[in-house]
Amino acid sequence: MVRCPRCAGDATTWVDARDRHQGGRHRIQRCLRCGVGFAAEPISQTAAAPTALPATGLLRRAADAILTAEFRAVIDVTPPGGSILDVGAGSGNRALLLARAGHIVSAVEPDAREAEEARRQLGMQATVHQCPIEDLPATEGPGYDTAVMSHVLEHLVDADAALRATRTRLRIGGTLVVMVPNAGGIEARAFRGRWHGWEPTRHRWHYTAPTLRHVLAGSGYEQIEVRVVGGWRYPATLAFSIAPGLDPQIARPGVGRVGRAITMALAPLAVLEVMAGAGPQLVATARRGPG
Repeated sequence: MVRCPRCAGDATTWVDARDRHQGGRHRIQRCLRCGVGFAAEPISQTAAAPTALPATGLLRRAADAILTAEFRAVIDVTPPGGSILDVGAGSGNRALLLARAGHIVSAVEPDAREAEEARRQLGMQATVHQCPIEDLPATEGPGYDTAVMSHVLEHLVDADAALRATRTRLRIGGTLVVMVPNAGGIEARAFRGRWHGWEPTRHRWHYTAPTLRHVLAGSGYEQIEVRVVGGWRYPATLAFSIAPGLDPQIARPGVGRVGRAITMALAPLAVLEVMAGAGPQLVATARRGPG
């Protein structure tokens, strides 16, 4: 019997998944004790899809509009001019958007190449720390108003340690916003191993709404709310579960344009999916209590 690397509970096979690069199948296990899913095989060093965007132009405006809608949950819980900790900031696209909204942003990114791109893109508009969240130097003052982990938790070796480290850097009453793929959604159930959200060579952990709530509570958070919504993949998870080879992040430019067109055509169906409470992304908010 396979043991869960998180809690050492017994685990059973959840699904045999194939990632966007269409390699061999990889087993996703699910713990019978804590309910969290995990990759049975060791995670490879498969490079992340490119995240850099042009500084100006139609593509940039469209991306910023999508990010603004997605990060409404972050903006809504942050006071005007408040401080935000962007954990796993990548190349700085989110941090740039939040800084332009008038917030004081610190971006934490352990990957050297992504951190350098974040510094180039952000300039003086935000502070970039190249380190894991556990190594972020302590700062004076009460702590950050808000922390965001957008599609980060599923990649981390020790997601629970990162959640605890993030909690200690929030002020008392500060809010954490977490976004992860919804392994309990209708897409994951319908497409099984073809679901785009598994990414088995890059995603270590897989959450449903109840297990994400359980993990956050176990890391000391309070007032936890978990919503099922669309997100940065939306409606891309639907499109590229149907046609993985058209994913513009890995396909040739001409093929990628076809993929974008199919994504837009499927938008109405994806909207219905979200309205039914079965979207491909979970968004959780949780607060740091006084303890």
